[in-house]
Amino acid sequence: PLCSFCSENARGETLELFHSVHGWLMVLYERDCRRRFAPEDHWLRKDLKPSVLFQELDKDKKRAQLLLQYIPHVIPHKNRVLLFRNMVTKEKEKLGLVETSSASPHVTHITIRRSRMLEDGYEQLRQLSQNAMKGVIRVKFVNDLGVDEAGIDQDGVFKEFLEEIIKKVFDPALNLFKGIVVDVPFASFFLSQLLGHHHSVFYSSVDELPSLDSEFYKNLTSIKRYDGDISDLGLTLSYDEDVMGQLVCHELVPGGKTIPVTNENKISYIHLMAHFRMHTQIKSQTAALISGFRSIIKPEWIRMFSAPELQRLISGDNAEIDLEDLKKHTVYYGGFHGSHRVIIWLWDILANDFSPEERAMFLKFVTSCSRPPLLGFAYLKPPFSIRCVEVSDDQDTGDTLGSVLRGFFTIRKKEPGGRLPTSSTCFNLLKLPNYSKKSILREKLRYAISMNTGFELS
Repeated sequence: PLCSFCSENARGETLELFHSVHGWLMVLYERDCRRRFAPEDHWLRKDLKPSVLFQELDKDKKRAQLLLQYIPHVIPHKNRVLLFRNMVTKEKEKLGLVETSSASPHVTHITIRRSRMLEDGYEQLRQLSQNAMKGVIRVKFVNDLGVDEAGIDQDGVFKEFLEEIIKKVFDPALNLFKGIVVDVPFASFFLSQLLGHHHSVFYSSVDELPSLDSEFYKNLTSIKRYDGDISDLGLTLSYDEDVMGQLVCHELVPGGKTIPVTNENKISYIHLMAHFRMHTQIKSQTAALISGFRSIIKPEWIRMFSAPELQRLISGDNAEIDLEDLKKHTVYYGGFHGSHRVIIWLWDILANDFSPEERAMFLKFVTSCSRPPLLGFAYLKPPFSIRCVEVSDDQDTGDTLGSVLRGFFTIRKKEPGGRLPTSSTCFNLLKLPNYSKKSILREKLRYAISMNTGFELS
């Protein structure tokens, strides 16, 4: 039926009916995504086999393309994530950005001074082509004298660079966004614009406004519920903004500053104000972010996701951490192994002593993100790792034969109980002293994760 509705032979009235029905269907679906009212799996087509659909996509079959374009939500979320990752991989293969038996991908090298990370990062990344930005970028950190830092970038140093530069860019103190705090995970209004939902005739700026400014939203809704004569408030169809100490009047409609808000036009005023705050006021910043995003990620790749699903794709899953899955995909170094007593204590503490919030803090301490990767820890890169250490971070030179043997046989020169666990988030690495007691491990780990601050990026 979908193919017949959208076929080239479909008449104007038929297409109009289809787009109208489809529009209302998507309104219901997006409302359900924001606040669930339908049963779980309500939107899925049970008779649709994802494997068959993907085969049809590979063969450019019309049915599969239309399903993905108009009603992707009938496909299970996990399969759509796998499809998205497959699309990214195919794009990299097409551009020659994937390692093969006969060729190595082109690598872009950039040199960054830590003291001028934002400036150097911007200056060097902005010169790269779109294809280079999609490829492998290796980072070398240097000090102000140009002396190289220790460390070879095998994705870990680039991850550290990415975390730090985004943290600096979105720091409200930098004021790049005129006081608007844009955080990762992204606000839902931005995700909706990224997906192009704001072009729909069914889109409402008022519905999205709380994710940008909840206080402003409350003030607007109080106008809607105002029982008296709204004209007594002295409002006009305009908005006054303080720009660098000067009051600037923005007219919501031509001549708006002379048009009073009345009981008759107050609903129109609310929608005009919401549109101004959501679009007009931040138009240039939002357009720049979306343009940059789409230069790397094709719009059609993400349109098969709702705004909350796209959030999870960018920032990780909001489900509780699956410790068994994490344990299954953990790599050990320095003499630690799955049966080592310290490792057994660690998993028991995480499972039975820590709350879900503390487990999230632990994950953030090690990986810089409190949420697990979408579809599980098998997709965490680099893999989650734990290494036995005996010295402080500034003395730690990695694994040696002696440290490995001491890790296996628990030979210690002195009790490491005074040392805290540390981490290298760029490598998803937990550096754990070989504690002699479970109680010491629990106390030190709890203190270490509570002191951690970091940036959320999946």
